Amino acid sequence: MRKLLAILILLLAGCGSGASDPPAQAITGTAQVGASKSATVFLKDSTGTQFITTTDANGHFSFDTQRLGVKAPSMLKAVFSNSSTAYGLAQSGNSLVSLDQANTIILTLANTWTTLAVAYVNFSMQFFWFMFNNVYQFINLLPQP
Repeated sequence: MRKLLAILILLLAGCGSGASDPPAQAITGTAQVGASKSATVFLKDSTGTQFITTTDANGHFSFDTQRLGVKAPSMLKAVFSNSSTAYGLAQSGNSLVSLDQANTIILTLANTWTTLAVAYVNFSMQFFWFMFNNVYQFINLLPQP
């Protein structure tokens, strides 16, 4: 009986109050350039509204898109403590985004019209479709893990 009670207590302790549960609609992900995981993450939605958060010690970040009223698609930028930057795109209000060197290189190669810094500043729905439509279609064709 004690063993059963101990198991139930452990199970209930793992449930938590829900305060740390991820939001129902969120853009989440990780940010890392080299060894640096400490970053300020900027998100600009299709209306041009900017939102800001910071990464935790492991480089994870989250934007509660429903609570914030984020309108998809969105462009994200991470600025690291070593002044490096990484970029990414979120196609919906419920996306997983990796802000790292690989994705930044892919976006840089696909974006032949301007720099990613200028693309972030001018980001809007029209700009997204003009600049990143080919990348968006390519990403959707990739096999999902």
